[in-house]
Amino acid sequence: MDYLVQTDKFHKVILRKYSLRKIIPQDQTIRNLLCYYLSLACQKYPKNDIFEYVQNKAYDLRYDVAVSTIGSYSVLKYTLQGVDPKYINDEEYNYRFLEEFFYDCQKPVIINNNFDLKLFKKAKEIYRSNLLYLSENESKKSFNLAIKTYFKGTIRDFDNDGDLSTLKKISCKMLYKYYLSIINDEEVSYAVGDVLNHLSIENRSTLTAKYDYFFKDRNKVSPLIIDNAQTKQCYLQIIYDVNIYPNQRLFYAVEIINYIFGGSSNSKLFDIVREKNGLCYNIGSIHFGSSAIMIVSAIIDKKNLDKAILKIDEAFNNLLIDINLDQIKKYLLLERKGRKDYLIAYLNDDFMMRYFKDNMTPQQDIQIISSITMDDLKLALSKIKKALVYVYGGDKND
Repeated sequence: MDYLVQTDKFHKVILRKYSLRKIIPQDQTIRNLLCYYLSLACQKYPKNDIFEYVQNKAYDLRYDVAVSTIGSYSVLKYTLQGVDPKYINDEEYNYRFLEEFFYDCQKPVIINNNFDLKLFKKAKEIYRSNLLYLSENESKKSFNLAIKTYFKGTIRDFDNDGDLSTLKKISCKMLYKYYLSIINDEEVSYAVGDVLNHLSIENRSTLTAKYDYFFKDRNKVSPLIIDNAQTKQCYLQIIYDVNIYPNQRLFYAVEIINYIFGGSSNSKLFDIVREKNGLCYNIGSIHFGSSAIMIVSAIIDKKNLDKAILKIDEAFNNLLIDINLDQIKKYLLLERKGRKDYLIAYLNDDFMMRYFKDNMTPQQDIQIISSITMDDLKLALSKIKKALVYVYGGDKND
């Protein structure tokens, strides 16, 4: 293995494989369905004796497959978590067992050049149920619609969760063909845990460093869009165009700005809009680094819309008044230090540093955050512009 193995103080070991390809918006539903199918398929072992062996010899093993995005790339993550064998007095439960189990989990049952039809139907129904649930979540719907509107006509113009109409058309054979198409995607395998260099997993890396993975395309949209959905509450999404990316020093100033604005429990948005003026049920902001946007989400009464927007603007315009920059930097630095204690967080950070090298190294993170000044915050703030106000629902009185 050609990477550093970190110690997990929670006695866990994690094996993960990343599989990447450029985002293809129309593939998002089938890509999500594949995750559901593969997560179920790992529970159906080729032979009963293997299943019984796993049941008897494994220690809190958990396997899952998930999909996410990094800039303009779609990432499939295959993850196995278990108790680190170092802490188990059992010769049969060892690192080689975990390695073999991990790769066995990735091999779906194939019957007559197709997936298992019964398993496919089960995966499709579970996925359908989750999509139905999400379709009833008005806050999530509002958020997705704002993102899709802002990036309309670009490769970001898709719903991360997929959609029911596309799912209905996907057959078992179609899913199997899609699975065959991703086998040649770029990939890298990882192992993380306190293994004392005894774990020797082949690092099956074909992944090349990406120096231009940031998503910079935007759609020119009306600054205010009102979607008169029939909902009791009004869901407000405001997108700010940041135009500062993770390979730039001011990126860390934006992280601090987001923390002050709406990324913490004592944020300006919470204090001004909710506590002082009582204009929302909840409110916060999220910084999407690789897309260089910041989005404010709030749930309000429609009658308070104009005043809420005014007070959000007030919070933004008074962002740097009465703040303790040193205290905020101290918190962010402690948070980064703490991430090393959690393998999933460490793994994600290490992956980004090694294969998406636009990012700073952890040591550079610390140095840059420590050196951020009020002048940096003011400069970064001057580059952030409110681009879209998306108002969803609030037109149902009963």
